[in-house]
Amino acid sequence: MGFLEQVVDGKINNLEAKMSDTDIQMKIGSKPIQPILDHLGVSDLAEPYTKLFAKIPSDLSAYSPASSESHFIGVTSLAHPTPLGSGKTSASIGLLDALSHQDYGSSVFAMRQPSGGVSWNRKGGAGGGGFAQVSGAMIVNKPFLGDFYAIDNISHEIMARAFASMDSKKAGNPHNIDPAQIQMALAMDSCAKFLANFTVKSRLGESELKTQITTAHELLKVFSFARNLDELEEGIGNITLAYSKDDDPVYVRELETIKAYVSALAMPFMPCVAQTLLGSPVIIHGGLFGNVGTGCPTVISQLVGEKLAKYVIVEAGFSADLGFEKLADIQMYMLNRPSEKFDIGKKRSLDAVVGVVNIRDLKRCGKVVPDDADKQIYPVDPEGIERGLVNLERHLRNVAKYFGTDNPGEAPIGASITFATDPD
Repeated sequence: MGFLEQVVDGKINNLEAKMSDTDIQMKIGSKPIQPILDHLGVSDLAEPYTKLFAKIPSDLSAYSPASSESHFIGVTSLAHPTPLGSGKTSASIGLLDALSHQDYGSSVFAMRQPSGGVSWNRKGGAGGGGFAQVSGAMIVNKPFLGDFYAIDNISHEIMARAFASMDSKKAGNPHNIDPAQIQMALAMDSCAKFLANFTVKSRLGESELKTQITTAHELLKVFSFARNLDELEEGIGNITLAYSKDDDPVYVRELETIKAYVSALAMPFMPCVAQTLLGSPVIIHGGLFGNVGTGCPTVISQLVGEKLAKYVIVEAGFSADLGFEKLADIQMYMLNRPSEKFDIGKKRSLDAVVGVVNIRDLKRCGKVVPDDADKQIYPVDPEGIERGLVNLERHLRNVAKYFGTDNPGEAPIGASITFATDPD
């Protein structure tokens, strides 16, 4: 049961809640993943990554049938978050730990892998905070198990193959690719804006190329929506690589190396099992940005979570006017979409939604000027909070409409987050 029995009056092993996230991680220490795997019944299926994490199969037939009573719980923000986040991951982990305390093993949290664009910059990470963190967050928040790097590498391999094809003296540009019309970007898990656009010279002329952060790249979109390796292969193959000199689309599948790319992604496509500081199971896998994608973990991670627990908690990026609507209207559709390559079984939907709100976000929505913009510290301003409540009400109505009601009091479940920097 991990540390669940040790949570008393906001303390764990006499650790005060005012300690930094890193200090709490270091003080509590990381626990081995094996007891979590044993409890989930996947020890024989798991591929350990150090003692802290493990990969488990993406092949759903490897698991016992999902419970007919399984439920999906969405978590969203009820106000537009500040650059430092609104606490959705912390609220999701807190909910997971609470459910685990009532019935251990009944719940899992499917979360996105933090983007390098976030982890290497001001926000610093996306693995929760305080006592509501993923264990080993310092690893999770940086390269983690290298899944994103695998996506990056495949994008580079595809581009290398394309240029080799164009520049081949023997084959003579068999796909008739126009070097001036390369469409696919190179993926890079970093905010490398200086590489956003650059020129490459080959024997056939100049090509204007671009890089895209991995969490916005089309390869990760395919990766995030695929429900098995067959759908992954089909999706990668359908990516438009370039246009020919006759202005016809040239698809990645035409390079005839698609199976090599899928083979290289077979291990990254396996979801990762981690745990919270309190010993509850977490599935971390993929995940697009919320502004250009769904802001959700991979579809396969949700389906695997459904095999392992009664309640699957899924966090949606940004707030209820963006992330939640994408979770409800796109992500859940992608779970249920008809396909010859996947047996849908039962239809899945969100059964409950937890909406997170905090004073900091309400002040930002209320146009309150922060005292410290970098740390998002705001002055006491009750009127600013009141102005921000209009935004809160709109978000509540967005969620309520999903459940067929115009009464925001009927949905969702509310959760407030308090930061140490909140003076009021």
